[in-house]
Amino acid sequence: MLVLSTSVPIIVTTNDLAVARSHLRIMARCQNQVLNRIVLNPRSDTSQLLGCFEQVSGSDSEKSRFEWVDSLLIKAMLEGGWVLVEGAHLTSAAVLDRLNGVLEDQGEFVVNE
Repeated sequence: MLVLSTSVPIIVTTNDLAVARSHLRIMARCQNQVLNRIVLNPRSDTSQLLGCFEQVSGSDSEKSRFEWVDSLLIKAMLEGGWVLVEGAHLTSAAVLDRLNGVLEDQGEFVVNE
């Protein structure tokens, strides 16, 4: 039996994404976790990693307003969940640069948007 217990990010590189995704789902399930997927592409921006302001409709007496909505990555980090970032090689360096702080020793993720 494989015992998996770590609190540090793990980088998995593969030529067969479907197999890797399947294995990661199984490992997450064994740890009673959900595997959250973030799929990046050449048009991705930092809001996929951080979150963004979204317009929320108000009631009849309230005006519409903007509220911050955390991304899957932020929610998973706050809740201790698992995240699979796919297509990282396709996106811009500026987007990937936002992940650097998480992947360092004693990593942290500062959201100052």
